[in-house]
Amino acid sequence: MSKYFGAAAIVILSAASCAHPVAVTRGFPKNAASAGYTTYFLLQGTSSGNAGTDTQLVSDVEIALAGKGWVEVAPQDAQAIIVTHVVTKAKHSVEVFYDGWADWTWRFTKADSRNRGGQYSAGTVVVDAFDARTRHVFWRASASGIVALDGRRAAGESDRRLDRLARAMPDSDPRMGRDTDERGPTTAIGTIVIFAQVPVALVLIDGPPSYTPVPDSALERVANTPSFMIRDGAGMHYLRIASGWMEADTVEGPWTIAGTVPPAAEEAFQRMRAKSRVLPEMTYGAPRDEAGTAAAGDVPMVVVSTRPVRLVGTDGQLRFDVLKGTSILYARNATAPLFKEPTDGELYVCLDDEWYRAWTLDGPWQKISDEKLPADLTRIPATVLQIIPRVKH
Repeated sequence: MSKYFGAAAIVILSAASCAHPVAVTRGFPKNAASAGYTTYFLLQGTSSGNAGTDTQLVSDVEIALAGKGWVEVAPQDAQAIIVTHVVTKAKHSVEVFYDGWADWTWRFTKADSRNRGGQYSAGTVVVDAFDARTRHVFWRASASGIVALDGRRAAGESDRRLDRLARAMPDSDPRMGRDTDERGPTTAIGTIVIFAQVPVALVLIDGPPSYTPVPDSALERVANTPSFMIRDGAGMHYLRIASGWMEADTVEGPWTIAGTVPPAAEEAFQRMRAKSRVLPEMTYGAPRDEAGTAAAGDVPMVVVSTRPVRLVGTDGQLRFDVLKGTSILYARNATAPLFKEPTDGELYVCLDDEWYRAWTLDGPWQKISDEKLPADLTRIPATVLQIIPRVKH
């Protein structure tokens, strides 16, 4: 997401002084572009209680940002995050809005602060911009009198004040958004976490494939993997799994049940296995049944990776329930403790006492410390994590 505004977040809240209908606080010089930000994604925080009002406010912010050169992108690719809140009588401060938002830093430093997240009056819209990588706020604006007490758009000056708020939005940095984007996406390359609804055969290769000749044949073997993978003279790859073979045009796949296997392949595999130089039969499922025909229900998904991989199985589409005593959601049909934070929608998974988070199941997944977990997750004892209802491996 090097072309996204993911490093900053914008939050809209209804509240502000009537004496100052539009107020702006920024963490960069007044006439400067937004410190290298170009792309963003938007989160909706506390609702006004009126779906139509919430949708319209989000649309107003998106249009305003587009007019300033921002580009909306997927969460994992953004440089900034946009979060929208509406102040109500019950929730009327930034501190309340960000309660439970884990490692989000919503207070400005003393050097930058003119509005430290104090009280807002109902009916004000507040917009915060956060750096997506650090989750530190760098810009805040508010406009009062936008939402009525019943949750509907207020009459009178509300449109004019929203226009002023739109004009106050920070400009994107025209230097950014290219392939050389110095900020880049919000997550770094790390452990791959794969969620699968079918059996998976994981093949780990130590770096780029390194091929060595197979004696007395025209085949070459991928030497830097413990799995038995070979390549014939035409470049077709073959992988031994259980009692049969899979084939693919490239190492990355996709892998399917092999049709015709080179005659020397089986002999080479048996010879290597006798010398304990390759893994024994992989038992993720047999590509062929006892009669030698394909057993479609047992065919695994082959995943080849040169990086660490963690596998999590799911019994069909994920089903989330509220974890008793918290607001956090947990997946009851996954093989590992998987949670969703309801305020921002982020996913958290615990694998061997280590935590990872991502915006979507497809990742990228980022390893995090316990200090960056949502408050509800930090209160779950390790013993409870192990007995949360979920499917078996």
